[in-house]
Amino acid sequence: AVTLGTVLMSNSNGPSSIYNGVKGNPSNCSSCHGPASTATTATIRVDSTGGVAVTKYVAGMTYTVTVTGSHTTNTEFGFQFAAVSGTGSAQVKAGTFGTTLPTQVKKLTMSSVDFIEHSATITGPLSKSFTWTAPATNVGDVKMYLTVNAVDGNGGNNAADISNNTVSTLTFYAPPTSVAT
Repeated sequence: AVTLGTVLMSNSNGPSSIYNGVKGNPSNCSSCHGPASTATTATIRVDSTGGVAVTKYVAGMTYTVTVTGSHTTNTEFGFQFAAVSGTGSAQVKAGTFGTTLPTQVKKLTMSSVDFIEHSATITGPLSKSFTWTAPATNVGDVKMYLTVNAVDGNGGNNAADISNNTVSTLTFYAPPTSVAT
């Protein structure tokens, strides 16, 4: 199975650990921020060429991933996103991210997993898009994990910061082949 994850945090330089459930780590930012809540929205959309949303991946095909988040009162955000295969602590990266990233976004590697995350506080609502190329072969399901942290921006008491998670799964699809007659 393949897993994709994202976390938003108020640290303007991005998180220093994994907070999105990858490798069995915590699936929210509550160790440094307030509790998780559905008051913060977190969504993942994967589009193929032409902007068509997909729930399946084709080996080696490039997709546009858009992560979004919002909150009714908190207006600043952070995030982290990863693509992995396997389960639990044995998860490793799957697929690759494009080299051109939007502003306030960076790529880093932790524990054999590549992450896309914020490099500066993002004024919301959050909406960032980047490319992801599916693994070159069938690796089973691709799970996409996203944790969004909506922060109050006061720089001090983090109790009013609120995170939320979502998980999406892409299944492998082998396009039919035809034989010329």
